[in-house]
Amino acid sequence: MCKSCPGVVVANWFVHVEGSTSGPHPAEHVRHWVTSRQRAPSALFWPDGATNWLALAQAWPVLESSAPAA
Repeated sequence: MCKSCPGVVVANWFVHVEGSTSGPHPAEHVRHWVTSRQRAPSALFWPDGATNWLALAQAWPVLESSAPAA
């Protein structure tokens, strides 16, 4: 679980954009959306186990730590 979250692998994420929430989405999809700028900078992210929505600056380190090992 997340416990607000760096260093923790989080498999599923919810995304909130302009009043609409979707998910759960796999972490790899959310990483792709962020890196390809398919989500607005104002999007909020909720990783499984979190206690609140995260802005991109807070969510990105968690998304990176959830990436599969190369």
